[in-house]
Amino acid sequence: MKTAVHTENLIIGAGVSGLALASRLKAGSYLILEKEREAGGYCRTFYAGEFVWDYAGHFFHFSQQQLRRRFAPFLQSGDNVYNHKRTLIFYRGRYVDYPFQFNICQLDKEEFIDCLCGLFEGRGGEAPANFKEMLYAKFGVPIAEKFLIPYNEKLYSCDLNELDIDAMGHFFPKAEPAEIIRHFRGEKIGTYNDTFFYSAKGAAAFVEELLKEVDAGSLRLGRQVERILPDRQVAVAGDLEVHYRRLISTMPFPRLLSMCGLPHRASYTSNKVLIFNLGFDAPPEDRTVHWIYYPDPDLVFYRVGFYNNILHRDKMSLYVEIGLPEDARVRPEDWFDRVLCDLKKAGLVTAHKLLAWNCVLMDPAYVHISAESQREKEQLKARLAQEHIHTIGRYGDWKYCSIEDCVAQAYQLGERLAAGSAREEAIT
Repeated sequence: MKTAVHTENLIIGAGVSGLALASRLKAGSYLILEKEREAGGYCRTFYAGEFVWDYAGHFFHFSQQQLRRRFAPFLQSGDNVYNHKRTLIFYRGRYVDYPFQFNICQLDKEEFIDCLCGLFEGRGGEAPANFKEMLYAKFGVPIAEKFLIPYNEKLYSCDLNELDIDAMGHFFPKAEPAEIIRHFRGEKIGTYNDTFFYSAKGAAAFVEELLKEVDAGSLRLGRQVERILPDRQVAVAGDLEVHYRRLISTMPFPRLLSMCGLPHRASYTSNKVLIFNLGFDAPPEDRTVHWIYYPDPDLVFYRVGFYNNILHRDKMSLYVEIGLPEDARVRPEDWFDRVLCDLKKAGLVTAHKLLAWNCVLMDPAYVHISAESQREKEQLKARLAQEHIHTIGRYGDWKYCSIEDCVAQAYQLGERLAAGSAREEAIT
C-alpha cells in the first residue's frame, strides 16, 4: 500500500544543485528525495585515518561575486586552504606546464618550432564541425596530436568527432596565437581556476554548509524515484506516492526522459570514471604540484591529483582517474595492480608503502555533448517546463559545468520559483 504525500516542490536529488535550490525556497514548500543514504551526490567524502578523499577532486573557485559573498564565512574558515594552482603535463617522460598550447616553448627546440608553425598553418579553411576538427583548426596538427587529442580521448573515452565544438564550454583553454606569443614573453594568461579553495574536511564540508539552510524534515534519504507521471503530477518512490505542483530534477537528463516516458531522437551518452584514492607512507618527490595530466595511452590514467600537496600534509594522498566507455563492465580489482604499476612507471611511486585505499565509480562522469543533443535538449526542457518539470545541474542539464555553475543555476531557479509562489499567494 502506497503512502500519498503532497508538496509544492518536489526536488529529486540531494546533491549540490538540489540542496542549493532548496535553500532558496520557503521551509515547508518542498520535499527532497535522495536515492543514497547520504546527501552530497558526487561531493561526498571518505575518511581513512589521516587521509581525506572525495569521489574526485572537487575544488571551489567562486568567481561570481554573489556566491563569493554568500560563502565568505565558509571560504574564510580555518578548515579551508587557499591555493594558487600549479598543474603539469607528463609528456614523453618530462613535465610541461599546463595548458600545453601556452607552454610549447618548454618543448625541445625542434618540437617547439613544429608546434609554432602548425599553430599558424592550421588556421583558416572551412568552419570546424566538431570538437576534433576545432582542435586541428585552432591549434594545428602538432599541438592537437601531441596533447589535445590523446588527452581528451582518454578523458571522454569516445571519438572526438562525435562531440560538439563547444563540448567543454568556457572550461576549455582556447587561445589565439597572439596570446600564446605573449605568454612566451612572460605575460601571465589566466584561466578560470588559477586559484582555488579546498577544505581539510573534503568536499563534504561544502555540503554541510548547504545543509544549514535546508529543512532537515523535508529531506528523505534512501528514496529512489522510479516513475514520474507528468499528466497526474505524481512521482513514485517505493511505497511513497508524491503529488507535486512542480518537480525539479537533478538526475541525469536521459534518465528523467525515460521516467517521464518522453521519447527522444538524439543520443545522450557519457563516459564512466573509475577513481582510485591512495594513501602512502611518505611524501611525493614534488610537493608543489596539485595535479598532473597524462596524455600517454600507455598509462592507464588521464589525471592524478595530490590531496596532500593541496592540504600541505606530509604523506602522499592521491586521486587517480581512469576514463572508461559508457558500456564498460567495471571490476575495480582488475585495475588495481595496473594503477600501481603505472604510477611507478610515471615516477610518482618509488619506495612508497601503500597504507590505505578505496575505489569509486562515477557513472555518468563526463557527458558527451553533440550539436544534435544540445538542440533537442533545449526543446525537451521547454516541453517539460510546460508540464511543471524543471531539470538542473551538471547531469540534469547534461552539460560540462562546475560546482559554482550548479549553485548559481539552482539559485536562479529557486528565486524564480519562490517569486512565482509569492505572486500566486498575493492573488489568492
